[in-house]
Formats: sequence, structure tokens, C-alpha cells
Amino acid sequence: MQFLKLPEQRPTDQQFDLIVLHEMGYGLDLADWASLATSVRNSLTPDATVLACHRLHECEERILATETLHGILGLQRQTHLTDADFVSMYGRTRSAPSRSGFIRPL
Repeated sequence: MQFLKLPEQRPTDQQFDLIVLHEMGYGLDLADWASLATSVRNSLTPDATVLACHRLHECEERILATETLHGILGLQRQTHLTDADFVSMYGRTRSAPSRSGFIRPL
């Protein structure tokens, strides 16, 4: 596990199968978040997961809306959970496998 100051310290020479973006995009402007999103996509393994979780409510340091943050990531959204306070998005670099071959009709 690594804790880095983003976007300045983002790793550019490693690949990851899981990246968690939790309450860290609010203070970045659009250009910095887009740059970070590109870096995230470029550093994912072929079957990687990104979990993004951000608060819905306004906060002092907010520059970008939560939906904007998650939309710019540009991943195939597998799950999107919203409650009164947070939005969590589970995205993958590729689609989940089809389960049609595993389920038999009644």
C-alpha cells in the first residue's frame, strides 16, 4: 500500500490491479483530475478494479462535483451506489464475464 500526494507523486512506471480513490478529487481542478484519471487508466492491469468514493455534499475545498469526478475516470462502471452522503463507483478495465453459461433456465 502506498500513500502519495496526487497528482504530483503519482507512479508512472507501475501497474496496479486495484486503485482506491477515496475523497481526494474535490480539491483538484479539471485539468489535474483529468491528468490523474489518464494516469490511473494507464497504470491498470488488463483486469483491474478502481473503487471511487466521494461525498455528495458541498465542502469547503470542493472544485468538481462527485459525478464529474467519477465520469472522467472513463472506466466501465460495474456498480454505482448512492446514499444520502456518498457515491461509490466500482469500475473495471473490462466487462465482468457473462454468467449466462452458468445459469440454467427453469
